[in-house]
Amino acid sequence: MTRTTLSFVATFLLCCCSFSFAQPLVTSYPFTIDSYDTVQTTKLPSQPANLPITSRLTAQNGHFYINATTSNPERIRLFGTELQYTSYLLSSEKARDLAKHLKKLGFNAVRLNYSDYPYWPDGTLLNYPDASGSYVSNPESFAKLDTLLNEFRQQGIYAILTLHSNHTFTAADGVAQWDTVHSSSQYVHFIDARAAQLHRQWAKALLGHTSPLSGKRYADDPTIAAIEIAGGEFSLMAAWRFGYLNWKDDQNVYPNGSQTIGFNRSRRLDTLFSAYLLQKYGSESGINSAWAGSNTPSTANLIDNGSFEQIGSSAWSFAIQNGATGDKTLFAPAIDSQFCLLMSLSKLSPNPQPFDAYLLNTSLKTGKDSLYELSFWAKIRYVSGATSRNITLVINDYQSGTNALSTTQTIDTTWKKYSFTFRSLTAGSQIIYLAVGNSLSDVMLDGVSVKHKQEYGLLPGEHTATATIGRMAFSSTNLLPYQRYRDMNTFYDTLQTIYFTGVQRCIRDTIKSAILINNYSPTWWGTYNDTYTNRNADYTSGGNNIDYPRNRRNQPYTDSTWIISNNSILGDIGNYSLGINAAYSLEGKPFVLSGFLTPFMNQHQSELTPFFVAYASLQDWDGIFMGPYADNREDLDVNYSLNQNWWNIQGNGSVLSSIPASSSAFRDFKISPASESVTITHDNDDVNLWAIANHFYHPFGAEGNLDANIAALYKVRMSFGATKHKIASEYPYISDTATKISGTEELRWSQTGKWFTANSKKYQSAIGVFSNDTVAVGSLRFARHDGLHDEIAISLQSLDSSVTTSGSDLFMNIGTRSQNTGWKWSPDSLSIGNNWGTSPTLYSMPTLQFFIASDSSRVIYHSLDSNGTPMKQYYDAVKESSSNIFSITLKQSSPWYWIEQSNALNAVHSSSLGEQVTAELFPNPAVTASTLRIGSAKPGRLKVTIYDDLGRLRVTVADGQLSSGMHELAISTEELSTGHYIVRCEYGDQTVIRSLQVTK
Repeated sequence: MTRTTLSFVATFLLCCCSFSFAQPLVTSYPFTIDSYDTVQTTKLPSQPANLPITSRLTAQNGHFYINATTSNPERIRLFGTELQYTSYLLSSEKARDLAKHLKKLGFNAVRLNYSDYPYWPDGTLLNYPDASGSYVSNPESFAKLDTLLNEFRQQGIYAILTLHSNHTFTAADGVAQWDTVHSSSQYVHFIDARAAQLHRQWAKALLGHTSPLSGKRYADDPTIAAIEIAGGEFSLMAAWRFGYLNWKDDQNVYPNGSQTIGFNRSRRLDTLFSAYLLQKYGSESGINSAWAGSNTPSTANLIDNGSFEQIGSSAWSFAIQNGATGDKTLFAPAIDSQFCLLMSLSKLSPNPQPFDAYLLNTSLKTGKDSLYELSFWAKIRYVSGATSRNITLVINDYQSGTNALSTTQTIDTTWKKYSFTFRSLTAGSQIIYLAVGNSLSDVMLDGVSVKHKQEYGLLPGEHTATATIGRMAFSSTNLLPYQRYRDMNTFYDTLQTIYFTGVQRCIRDTIKSAILINNYSPTWWGTYNDTYTNRNADYTSGGNNIDYPRNRRNQPYTDSTWIISNNSILGDIGNYSLGINAAYSLEGKPFVLSGFLTPFMNQHQSELTPFFVAYASLQDWDGIFMGPYADNREDLDVNYSLNQNWWNIQGNGSVLSSIPASSSAFRDFKISPASESVTITHDNDDVNLWAIANHFYHPFGAEGNLDANIAALYKVRMSFGATKHKIASEYPYISDTATKISGTEELRWSQTGKWFTANSKKYQSAIGVFSNDTVAVGSLRFARHDGLHDEIAISLQSLDSSVTTSGSDLFMNIGTRSQNTGWKWSPDSLSIGNNWGTSPTLYSMPTLQFFIASDSSRVIYHSLDSNGTPMKQYYDAVKESSSNIFSITLKQSSPWYWIEQSNALNAVHSSSLGEQVTAELFPNPAVTASTLRIGSAKPGRLKVTIYDDLGRLRVTVADGQLSSGMHELAISTEELSTGHYIVRCEYGDQTVIRSLQVTK
C-alpha cells in the first residue's frame, strides 16, 4: 500500500484543541451488552479458572493465594464488581445466567452490599419490619442468596459479604434512643455496646446459615472469600475530620441540614471520653498533670535586645522594598525602660502592602512542638487624623519557612501590651517579622519578649464527673496540649478497635471461620489514619472518585440543575487520586481497590479500567473492583444506563466493554510489578497528632507532603510503628517531568498532555485524544483520520496469555465514550437533566488505521458482536510491499476485535486481484474527510471525481498515473454540504461507482 504521509514513530502527538466532551456523538454505532448473555466464545480474553471453587482464598506474604495447604500454592488476583440491593436476590434461572455472564466478561469476584437495607423487603436479607427486632432473617432472601452463591461457585466467582452497610434499628432492638440514630446507623456500633452486640449476633446468623445447595455454612464455604465488617459508611476518624461527632444544636444534626450526630449520641461520646481518661490517668489531677506537664517553664526572654536598650545591637534590622522609603531609630521616652524603637515611613509603595517595610529579629531559637508566648508594647505616634493602624506579625522557621504565628493586630495612640500564644512546629532558629508597610503612621515598639509558656491542663469547667471534658474539632487549634490530642485520637481509635476486634473474635473464635476479614473500605473521605485502623484486618481496601453530580452554584439540586465537572484521571496533576488509593495499602497485607468511580455521563470513562489496571499491576495490588454493576434487578433487565443510576456499569458501555481486556491484563499479570518498593514509615505521632493544624499531610502522611506521583513510579506501601518517621525528601522520587515514566519503563503518563501508554510483552494500551500522527506502543500502532477530538482507549493483547503480542491471535479493545440513544445535553453541555434516552447504547465511532508487524503471511481483523462472537464480515489487512507491516482502516462496528494471524494465502495481495478494480470509501457517512481505498493488479491512469445528485461535478480528487497494488486517497468533504454524492473512479478501461453520504 502506498501512503505518502505514513510515518512509524516511537512517540506521538496529541491534539491540543479546546473542545467539550459533553456534546452529542458525531458518528456512532450501537452496541449493547446483555446481563444475561451466556453465549460461549473463545475470542474474549480469558484465563483458566478453578471450576468449581474448592479452595479458600488466603492471605500470605502480602498477597492472595488459593491451594495454600498444598505443595503448590497459587497466587490469585481478584477482578470484581458489586451487586447491591435487589440485584443479587434473583430467580434460579437469572442467577445462573448472570453468573455465567460475569465470568464471561472476566469477573472472578463480586461484592454483595446493602444486604441489611431497611424498608425494602425485596432487597434485604432481613425481615423488615419485625416486632422482635431489626435483625430477623428473611428465609426467602437467604434462599435466593444460596442460589446465587451456588452459581458463583460453578463459575469460579468469589463473593465478599458486608455485615453492616445500611442498617436501621427498631424499638425492639434495645438500642438507646434508637429513633435518634444517624442515617444508616453510622457510628452507632462504635459508640453503643448494644448495637455492637446485635451486629455480632447478625454475623453469627449470616455466617452460621447452612446452604442446602452446598451443604456448608457460609462460614465454611470457600466461595465466600471475605467478610467486610462495615461498608458504605464513614469511619469515626472521618466523622471527626468532618465535624460530625460534636452536637451543636438540633438544626445541625442529621437530617436537619448536616450530618452531625444527635445530642444523646454526642453526650455518650463525652461520657466515654471521660471514662477513658480516668482509666488511663487515674484521676482528674492525673489528667491535668499529663496535659499541663509537671515542670514550671523558664521565665527567661529568648530574644536579644527586646527592650532596645543595647545601643549598637544588630539583633533588629529594618527592610524596605517596592518603592517605599523609611527607617528605624531609637526613641525616648519608652514604656519599660529608657528607649523604645520608632519605625517611620516617609513614602509608601504604589500598591501599599504590609511587607513593603518590616522589622525582623533572628535571635529566637525554639524547641519543636513547644508552647511560647510572644508579648510586646506598641502604639502609634500621634499624627493629625491618624488614631489607629494595623501591623502584621509573623514568626517563621528559618530553615523550612513554616509559620508558627501569623496575625494582624490593630494598635492605637496609647501604649498597650499585646500577647500571643503560639506553638513552634519546628526546632531551631526562628525569624520574627513585624510588617508596617501599609501605612505612613509611625509605629513605636518596646518590651518585646518570647518566653516558654505552661501547657494548658483541664480548662475551666471541665470535669470528669459531669463528662464535660471537651472533644476538640479536627484541626481547630494547635495551642492545646499535644498529649490531649494524642488522647483524643487514641480514644476514637480504641472505640473502633474494640468494635472491629469484637466482630473478628466472634468470627474466628465463636463462629470458628477462617474466612478473610476486612474492617472497612474508605473512599474519598479516608486518610492514612483509616489505613492504620485497618492494620489488624487480613487485607486492606479503599477507593475514591474524581467526579460526581452536584447542583449548580446558588441553585437547588433538581433533576435539571445538576452538573458534572467531566474530570479526567489523565489530567490529575499531582496524581492525587492514585495517591489516595496507594495510601490505603499496608505493608505485608493484600490490597484491594474497592472502586474508582465517575458518574456515567462523564465522557472519560473509557480510560478508567485500562488506566487503573496498569497502575494496580505496577503497585502489585491484589484486587480491583469496578462498579457497582447494578443497584437492583431492573438494572439487570435493561442494556442501557437508567435515569440517574449514576454509578452503575451495567448499561455503561464505555466501562463495561473494557472489562474483558482489563481483567485479562490484571489477572494474568501481563503488566510487570514495580521492581523497586518504597515503604512509607510512620511513627506514633504521625497517627496521633494528625488532627492538629499543620500536622495533616495528605495523602501519605509524610512530613513535607510527599508527592503522590511516587505511586506512578514505584510500588508504595504504608507502615506504622516506626521509632521515627522519614520526611518527604528522604524518599526516592524523580523530579516532576512532563511524562511520568514508571520504574519498569512500561508505563508512561503525561498529566499535562492527558495521555497514557502501557507497553509490556503481553499487553499494550494507549489512552488519550490523538491526532493523525502514528501512535506507536510496542506492537500497537495506529493513527486517527476523522479529525474528531474525543478520547479513545485502545489495548492489544494475546488471546493466549502464555505468549507475547507478537505471537498468536490477538484481542484488541477500542474504548470510546458512550451514551444512550436520544440522550440530549443541556445547552451549556454540563448536564442532561431527564433527557437520558433509551436503548441501544451508542458508542463514538472514530476512523482508525492500524498497523500490525507480523511474520505471518495473512492478518485478518474480525469484529466481535456483543456476545463476543465473530461477525460474518471480516477484513484482510493489507501488507506493505517489502515489509512485515499489515494495515487496515476500520469502519468501527464494535469495541472488540479478534486479529487472526496465519500463514494462509493473503487474499488481498495484489497477485490475487486479477483484472478487477476494487474501491472502498471510509468513513461513510463522512463529516470533513473520507478515504478512498482503491486497488488493481495492473498499473493505469486513475481519475476520481465527485458529483452531486443533479449530476454536477463538485470535486476532482485525482487525475494521474497509478501503480499496481492497493492505494489510499484522501478526500476532503469540507466544501461539500450535507447530502448524497456519487464518487466516480475511472481506472484504465474500467469505471467503478460508489455512493458517499456527507453529514455536517
